[in-house]
Amino acid sequence: MSEPTHVERAATLVAEIVALGVLVEGLPLPAEAPPAIAEDMAVVRTQSHNAVAAIEHLNGLVARGSCGELDTLLHRLNNFFTGIASLATLCRDDVRGAPALSAQLVAVEAQARRAADRVRELARSAPR
Repeated sequence: MSEPTHVERAATLVAEIVALGVLVEGLPLPAEAPPAIAEDMAVVRTQSHNAVAAIEHLNGLVARGSCGELDTLLHRLNNFFTGIASLATLCRDDVRGAPALSAQLVAVEAQARRAADRVRELARSAPR
């Protein structure tokens, strides 16, 4: 089986971003979250929204074969995903008495890490 193309890798990344956005939307709103994690939930939502908002720009850069600007965007996306994963981990530690919320945070963390992995794959396959 052949290696995925750059466009296919970008499509996979987009799917991971959308899946992450769906999971984050399922988390409690900051005002409804346990007080210990309310501020972190606001940051997770913002980072997720930023990633989803970048999809159109990502697709445009990939279609144009834009390298430098794509590298910058991928770096920014990776920062979003790394931050989301880290905050989900920290929040999970603060909600040990809420197993359902803890499970949601585990899923968000795992999805953010998958998205970060797809960013690295896309960055390695970018035309130079």
